[in-house]
Amino acid sequence: MTDASLLRRLEFSDGSPRRATCDGCSWLTEVQVHDVDGTTGEQRSPEGESLLVVLSGTFDLAAGGGGWLRRGIRAEPYEGRAVALFLPSNTPWQAAEGQGRIVVVSSKQPELPEPENKKEELSKKPLLQMAGSGKAFDPATGDWKPKEAFLSSPEALLPRRFVRLDSGTAQAAERLIGLDYKALSLRADEVGLRDGERAALPALEQPVTEELYFVQTDGEFELGSQTTRQGFDAFVGPAGLPIGHASSGRAYVLRIGAGPKFD
Repeated sequence: MTDASLLRRLEFSDGSPRRATCDGCSWLTEVQVHDVDGTTGEQRSPEGESLLVVLSGTFDLAAGGGGWLRRGIRAEPYEGRAVALFLPSNTPWQAAEGQGRIVVVSSKQPELPEPENKKEELSKKPLLQMAGSGKAFDPATGDWKPKEAFLSSPEALLPRRFVRLDSGTAQAAERLIGLDYKALSLRADEVGLRDGERAALPALEQPVTEELYFVQTDGEFELGSQTTRQGFDAFVGPAGLPIGHASSGRAYVLRIGAGPKFD
């Protein structure tokens, strides 16, 4: 287990969205928190790859030409299951027709190994799409597959895809992005804690270089030597830090791991 004193609190800007940059990080780049009443207006994900998580509220989500209506199934993050979007580099996105909070965490994307042939190069994007089917041809495999499966496409991540984790809490902890997902850097877990609960999530699949913890609480939450009181914070540090303790009230933790998968 890594020394929890190495955990560092990020500073959020004022305004909308609230934004914190991961200065000095090797892979993680920034966190955005959008408090939405109606619509975010059109946003654009930064360079690299991003995970958008609906913390509370129900929205019509759109990204990169795709749309997912009435997504989000919890009134607050402490209870209920997530809805998320994977966003490739520079993807336009929007949340509309809703009220609540959205967090977006971004990381650098490692360079892919040089493709061995032209088919591998072409298989990065859904270039040949079958009209009306939502599928595109992958020349590397010779298969028609959902266009969301391509690395360059945004994709909705819904509860049926998540994996339940043992965290020792009443609220189910879930793995939102595992090693088998198409993202090249990101892995992600989340857990809700009730008053007095402690949680310790299992290690992310394959060692990661850095971890970010987005914490929201209506009481007081302790993460290593850091404390969040009635609000939200983001912390970064090396992989292997403990999840922490809801010393009063409820707490929500989104853990993001970043680092190249194919090293």
